[in-house]
Amino acid sequence: MNERMSRRCKNEYSTYGDVSLLTVIRESGEAITTLIDTSIMNEIQKYHWQYTTPGYIRTTSSQGYILLHRMVKLFGRKTNGMQVDHIDGNPLNNVVSNLRVCNAQDNCRNTRNRLNKQGNNIIGVRKDTRCNNSWRAQIYIDKNKHIEKTFRSQQQAIEQRLKWEIQYFGEFAPQIELIKSKYVYLLSNLNTKHNGE
Repeated sequence: MNERMSRRCKNEYSTYGDVSLLTVIRESGEAITTLIDTSIMNEIQKYHWQYTTPGYIRTTSSQGYILLHRMVKLFGRKTNGMQVDHIDGNPLNNVVSNLRVCNAQDNCRNTRNRLNKQGNNIIGVRKDTRCNNSWRAQIYIDKNKHIEKTFRSQQQAIEQRLKWEIQYFGEFAPQIELIKSKYVYLLSNLNTKHNGE
């Protein structure tokens, strides 16, 4: 295990095959661990990393702050205003295969829809308190538009929510892994993204 010390925090590194761990130990003693690819560990170790309250890992350079996920995905390449998104929504999973370049709108949609998770562990589906024995599916398309619809069964609400994700977000659907594992039959709609309801 390799360690780097700072007055503010400490960085520790450990390697497990193709994946390595960068652990940031804060002044409070709290340890925050992020995943990175072992192949880029030597480059990552050149910097001192900190954990930020929005949940990201960053370092400071002469140009200002550099976020770990942007460094991992881009390594200094220009993005022309594009952003880097965590596919699984976890800002501590910074392996290259979990990062993708996207525009600001797709990045914001992904975040907002991920935050809208109810007790059933499906984003955008909840029990409808206004009607007995009904479920509500909803989705935010952008900050000014969202869609809601009530269904008699939870399963119908889940399927509608997932159809909307495919339709409006395509590969940026917040629950794309759920769709691929349990609702693969819905993927025939993947090419209808942005075509309306």
